[in-house]
Amino acid sequence: MTQTRTLSTENPIKILMVEDNRADAVLTTYAIDKNRFNHDLHTVNDGQKALEYLFQCLESNPENLPHLILLDLDLPKKNGLEVLEQIRQNSKLKNLGVAILSSNLGQSVFSDKLKNLDVLCCLSKPPLKKELEDLIEPFYRQVLPPAAATTTESRKNTVEQEKSPEITSKSEEEETTEELKLSLRSSTVLLIEDNKADALLISKRLTMQFPERFQILHKATLKEGIELLKEVRVDVITLDLGLPDAVGMQAFEKVKRVSEDTPIVVLTGVDDADLALKAVKQGAQDYLVKDPKRYGDVLGRILLYAIERKRAEKVVQHSLKLEQNTLREVLDEAPLHIIRIDSNLRIKDVNPMVIKTARLEEPDLLGQDIVNILPDLERTRLERLVKAGLTYHDHQLKISRLGRSYFNTYYLDIVGWPTQRALTDEKEAIIICTDVSERVRLANQRDEFIAALAHDIRNPLIGELRVLNGIISGALGEICAPVKSALESLMKSNNSLLLMMTNMLEVYELEASGTTLHLERMELAALAREVVSEMSYLTIGSKLSLQFEDLCQSSTIEGDETALRRVIQNLSYNAVKYADSDSMITISVSEDSGGNVLLRVHNQGPKIKDEEKSHLFDRFTKAALGRRYMHSSGLGLYLCKKIIEGHGGFIGCTSDDEGTTFLASIPRV
Repeated sequence: MTQTRTLSTENPIKILMVEDNRADAVLTTYAIDKNRFNHDLHTVNDGQKALEYLFQCLESNPENLPHLILLDLDLPKKNGLEVLEQIRQNSKLKNLGVAILSSNLGQSVFSDKLKNLDVLCCLSKPPLKKELEDLIEPFYRQVLPPAAATTTESRKNTVEQEKSPEITSKSEEEETTEELKLSLRSSTVLLIEDNKADALLISKRLTMQFPERFQILHKATLKEGIELLKEVRVDVITLDLGLPDAVGMQAFEKVKRVSEDTPIVVLTGVDDADLALKAVKQGAQDYLVKDPKRYGDVLGRILLYAIERKRAEKVVQHSLKLEQNTLREVLDEAPLHIIRIDSNLRIKDVNPMVIKTARLEEPDLLGQDIVNILPDLERTRLERLVKAGLTYHDHQLKISRLGRSYFNTYYLDIVGWPTQRALTDEKEAIIICTDVSERVRLANQRDEFIAALAHDIRNPLIGELRVLNGIISGALGEICAPVKSALESLMKSNNSLLLMMTNMLEVYELEASGTTLHLERMELAALAREVVSEMSYLTIGSKLSLQFEDLCQSSTIEGDETALRRVIQNLSYNAVKYADSDSMITISVSEDSGGNVLLRVHNQGPKIKDEEKSHLFDRFTKAALGRRYMHSSGLGLYLCKKIIEGHGGFIGCTSDDEGTTFLASIPRV
């Protein structure tokens, strides 16, 4: 929980409150808000989050550092003492003002260590308005401009002078007590105390200090107290831990079981501090060491705050329950399949969408192995999800069965991430499946349309190129130089269009029908030399030159000649297209020490940005300035990657100010 609350116009005092108990946080916030100081209050519920907030302020703007830190000692992950030690060890944070929020017991446990850590003060939770005002005022004077500080002090003095003697004589603590008396209805107190003198003194002092505020019911044994609790509803229980029929935690646990929603304040002797601490950790609201001097106002305030804190806890719990119910309603109505599994891949919970699609009742799903319900999921990856915390992703996974439902064309996008049960070490995971069948169907229709269109354009284009080649070669008679140059430009353009159409068709066939490669023994260097010679037309009419280099003794591989020809054509075309004018494009075949044959295509051209390299081989990827660093269809490099990977190799790219090199590696025979 992280919360920022601003009650200020200018020159606010900045306060950081580190408190994990939401009820105490609410009551402390209320007490701060009632003070006359402008303030910005930032609240976190964990020591680690507090340190992260402070370091974030240091990095972004040190002026945002808090003037005052209200620090609880008993915190999850990193306790208040550890937080304070790190603050004092940091040269930029060590001068921050820190006040401790804790129970009386918590103060005694850490008191020796706190002495050496420059703590401003220790406040019992929840702190009084007066205590906070006295604490904040010195910091507030520091942030106010001199004129404003003078005006504020003058206004304060004027108000003090106008007060009547009766009002002036009241302490702030008494005013706070009066506010509690007026704000809360009369409360019933069950006092379970076997010492008649203590019981009488407590009843008398409370009645005198808080007239008509408390109705006190006294029982001398635990048995009598529990019998009364079964018949009468009380607002707070004051429990002595040394009763004749139950001693220590036994008494506390029995009372708590009978009246779980009622706040309990423990009465203990000086020597029972550890026992009281244990009771507080088990759910007691507070404790008081027996002392007749404290039976009046101190005990009264403890009881009043215990009642109020318990009410605040109930409000918080009710709010959380409403939030959980709202979230559950959203998840139940969401058009998603949501499944929660445990570390053994057993289904712990599902939403109605899963029940509907699987055609199974919820009891039939719970406890089942998820792979039995969704057999298309990979068990190994699911185990890594719940045990190693690795997220699970499947894009457009074809599903054959979900529960009792069987499918032919059903696709899901699946994502899973690890979770952990609150307050336990039990590892779980949430899996969300989104139905993308319609999206896949539309994409397939689009691809089929593009493939059909490419096929219809490609065939007449091939015929046109043959005619152009015949005319340029003089088969139909001599032609003048200007006409020949124009026809060569037209032929280059048509060859580019043919390459684009061929890429579209081959990508469609590769993905739609899963076309397999026809591998046979071949020499990659010989194929590359042949393709480079065929591609020489690309440099006609320019100052570019295309060069082939055979740098290996043997380039024998198991390869699909037609597919690899397409790779060399696409890489060569891109190299020419993006080369600097009057430069050399080099296509070479070499070998490495690992037994691989390497195909390199290098040009001198614009550098490819590092952030673009990871997407170069994706479908329809655009390069800088809205261009595609590939053929205009955006499929050339994608097709190259699929073909090279189909040969058991890999393809990559390097680019710097000296040029760009595409490297494909294929295992040598």
